[in-house]
Amino acid sequence: MAAATQFIDARVSRHIGTYSDAVAIPAGATQVARARPSPAHGRRPRSLDRSAGTPCAVSARWAPTRSRCGSHVLSGTPGLRPDGTRPEDFAEEARQASDNVCQTLRCAGAELNDIVQVRSRLTDLDDIDAYVKLRKDVISHRPAYMFVVVPQLIRPSLCLEIEFAAVVAHSAAEQHE
Repeated sequence: MAAATQFIDARVSRHIGTYSDAVAIPAGATQVARARPSPAHGRRPRSLDRSAGTPCAVSARWAPTRSRCGSHVLSGTPGLRPDGTRPEDFAEEARQASDNVCQTLRCAGAELNDIVQVRSRLTDLDDIDAYVKLRKDVISHRPAYMFVVVPQLIRPSLCLEIEFAAVVAHSAAEQHE
């Protein structure tokens, strides 16, 4: 029997709302992924509705996929301290956000090297250099990476939010448990 999806509470997101810090998706689980149009026909792919046994159109260009690896998807992670307060300067806030990501990865059974994608949101163009330096100090491999400067985050005092996706490969024995 496949393991259940785990909702990870690293005690960061609770300072902002009621959502998980991360979700651990077990190997072999069906995940919803963005579907690409078929080059030959320019149409969305079709999936099989296993309950009815008939093809059905994929809504909103998303389709189910099955993974051989477990995935960990992290919520947008701010630089809040464990007590919910925000550090005074950007460098400290960025370091705390990075520490929060590491803590959440540990709670999910993953490591920094398992990160495959990074999405960051900053609120000030002047903080880009400091953030890029920190990111290079923390992440030594080359995951897919994107950042954007936005006018404001969910809590106006926050200057940074980091979101990661990590994939943890499982051994063949673990996949068949």
